[in-house]
Amino acid sequence: MKLAAVFKDNMVLQRDKEIRIFGSCRSGDEIHISLDGVSKTAEVIGNEFITRFPPLSKRTGIELYVTNGLETITRKNIAVGEVWLAGGQSNMELAISAAKDSEKYLTDAANSRIRYYNVPRMEYKNDEFYKAEATSEWTFGSYEKAKEWSAVAFHFGKMLEDELDLVVGIIGCNFGGTSASVWVDRKTLEQNEITALYVKDYDQKVGDKTPEQQINDYEAYKIYHAEWNKKLGEFYAKNPKGSWEDALDYAGENRFPGPMGLTNPFRLSGLYDIMLSRIAPIALRGIIYYQGEEDTSVCERYDAVFNVLINAWRGYFEDENLPFICVSLPMMGYTNAPDDKTWPVVREAQQNAAKKNKNVYTAIALDCGELDNIHPTDKLPVGQRLAYLALNKVYGIKCESDAPEFDRFSQNGDTITVSFKNTGGELVLKFGESPIGFEISYDGKDYEPASAEIDGDKIIIDCDKEVCAVRYQWVNYADVNLFGKNGLPVASFRSERN
Repeated sequence: MKLAAVFKDNMVLQRDKEIRIFGSCRSGDEIHISLDGVSKTAEVIGNEFITRFPPLSKRTGIELYVTNGLETITRKNIAVGEVWLAGGQSNMELAISAAKDSEKYLTDAANSRIRYYNVPRMEYKNDEFYKAEATSEWTFGSYEKAKEWSAVAFHFGKMLEDELDLVVGIIGCNFGGTSASVWVDRKTLEQNEITALYVKDYDQKVGDKTPEQQINDYEAYKIYHAEWNKKLGEFYAKNPKGSWEDALDYAGENRFPGPMGLTNPFRLSGLYDIMLSRIAPIALRGIIYYQGEEDTSVCERYDAVFNVLINAWRGYFEDENLPFICVSLPMMGYTNAPDDKTWPVVREAQQNAAKKNKNVYTAIALDCGELDNIHPTDKLPVGQRLAYLALNKVYGIKCESDAPEFDRFSQNGDTITVSFKNTGGELVLKFGESPIGFEISYDGKDYEPASAEIDGDKIIIDCDKEVCAVRYQWVNYADVNLFGKNGLPVASFRSERN
């Protein structure tokens, strides 16, 4: 008899929502579960059981007992508070210990009421996988253990703790370098014409390899990649500002993410299987999500896969209206590298998801990127913007959470007026004498830089003839100087799709 690994001592249960306790046992067994003095019985069907308890209000120190008559599992010091899942790839995974001002925030984390559970990051289900689940734990009150917490999730959770005055539980379910397609089950991906392309791509890469070949190929890749990483580190230690091309000349071919197959964690639906499905359908208040970098190479698919992911995750956690707050990708580029304009396409898809789906919100982080660094270390503003959206949209606490976004543009002779929502009544410059990043098109295909000026809460652009389209910061990387009065950056946009 086992409880799902997330049910450990010191865990946090979501207040004021149905509580779901689940695990595995021999088929046909009867499971007796007691939570905070309330007892329930569950039958094991297909080696799995789930029991549903009525909501509890915030409290601490409650206990959970589970028995099948032969053995008993006890979980102690359980808190009832607010539980959020922190999903995504490496910028969500980036730990407090690797982030800016880590010493200060590790101390803050140790002194907070945040409790954190990291879903084990494993490649596939083997003995090490089950050992990692068995030894996983909810951590709190420890400077050392907080080193592994997501920096973004910590800053988010700390603001919630301060505002709501209760225990906040964060479930870290993230893995660097991952496409959205690894977080959704295969059957769901197959049901959408665009996301089915991920399935087709994966099947073609695996081909007719036997399971043994798939495993052996990935083991060989890991040996190669470890040596490649070592050489890459050597190159940048000697050439801190060296180009990517020169780095590859020194280190060799970058073969990431390796050959696809049964043991590659980046395989189709792989992390749905070994991470996300292991914690579902635990009750959550909501999801914060920071991902998209890995899908910029197929940016035209992101609108579809992101919407599929949102609705699939809501299904996994049995809540069709589960709040979902996404970080829109920041600026990112490399010195001397051509700008292929794929990142703004992903940003657009992330912003559009909030317009297409109820209870989906987008934290604009355009100004939070760094040139030549895909992992910006200052995670405070990102965590705060996620928290402001949660406090405002989910908890009903009035605060400035919405970044300025494009509304419409109109033309009067040789002047374009661009209007925005959520400016706070005024647009402001953080630096410089005029806004950076506006472009206009006369034919809807080719764009040219536009001279722009602020007029209260609008932008005025001069033009020569009838303008077909306007866009702003439609680049992978550029300086960002245009903000609303509320201090939030204006979101990138294009007035119409090409």
